[in-house]
Amino acid sequence: MTTDTSKTSTTDIKLNPAIDEHGNFGLWSLLNSLKTPNKSSLEPEIWLDGPGGELIAVSAEYLPLKSIIHYEDVAQGSHGLVQREYYAAPEIALSYAFWVSPELHKSLFNWMKSCGNNPYTTLH
Repeated sequence: MTTDTSKTSTTDIKLNPAIDEHGNFGLWSLLNSLKTPNKSSLEPEIWLDGPGGELIAVSAEYLPLKSIIHYEDVAQGSHGLVQREYYAAPEIALSYAFWVSPELHKSLFNWMKSCGNNPYTTLH
């Protein structure tokens, strides 16, 4: 069961996407843009195991997998804890954002447009 984000408004979103040197978006940074107390059912790993994994598999038939999604392990503090940050092409990031919340998708899409990026050019 996923968290109900259908009533999310733009005031519940503070968009601050992590972007790598290739222009890919950090999926955890997108999730953390949503101000909701329970995000455990919306984590990138859960999405990647379901609809995200299916989307990536189809996309990988046409593009190298490393250009669609990759990950980096980021140290968290001094206790040896590591968080895996997933970086995804804009189209995949938008799909993830929509799965999390239509309002998050809208905010990310508008943010991309305001930066002069057309998020639907890579995979089409």
